Amino acid sequence: LSDFCSNKLVCEIQLTLRPDGTIRHSYVTKTSKPEYDRVLLDFLSNMPRLDVSELMEVPDDNNAYVLRFGGGRAPSRLAAAVGFRKPFAGKEDEEISASSSGDLRYYIFNSTELGWINVDRFIYEDDPLVDMRVQSPDADSCYVSMIFEDMNSIVLGINEQGSVLFNDVPKNRNVKIVSVRCVNGKPDMCVTRTQTTEKPLALAKYEPFSLNRLDSEFKSFLE
Repeated sequence: LSDFCSNKLVCEIQLTLRPDGTIRHSYVTKTSKPEYDRVLLDFLSNMPRLDVSELMEVPDDNNAYVLRFGGGRAPSRLAAAVGFRKPFAGKEDEEISASSSGDLRYYIFNSTELGWINVDRFIYEDDPLVDMRVQSPDADSCYVSMIFEDMNSIVLGINEQGSVLFNDVPKNRNVKIVSVRCVNGKPDMCVTRTQTTEKPLALAKYEPFSLNRLDSEFKSFLE
């Protein structure tokens, strides 16, 4: 990875852990280049389990962690979000005409007031749990979130075999599904309200969006 360092690239990966310290899910929130991202994800998949007690005094497997690969100090969430917004100053209500899926994911992750949770949060729910699959054109490039507005929380879907999976979520809960993608460098978004069910949900109507619209859907603290 000498080129990674000499080109001053940065990759950030969010992950969730099982109680035994092994990695449950991981995904890139700030991309460097696809070839480097794949190497780093492969490295994480073969990494020994982590001692969760060293990360926090009282381990909680609802938490998500972020690993940063690259030089320099990582900016705070506020600094990262403000930095993304600078080119849009005075144009917050205009359609975003160009961006990358990695930059949008990074902004959403850093700007939302909602709490990121993983599905183990629902293990002790009284409601039955279901696996809900979301189908969408270009599903592998979509960043799909399930928002529980009554909990002010987000669950991120897992891109898998041409669709997006939310596993072990409580059945018949009112949720908002937000899918953000970039096709040929042009971002668009699909938003729908539904109930959690084992039946697949098909997303079809994608529309361009403004920065203010994105902030509204994800309850940005900069809105």
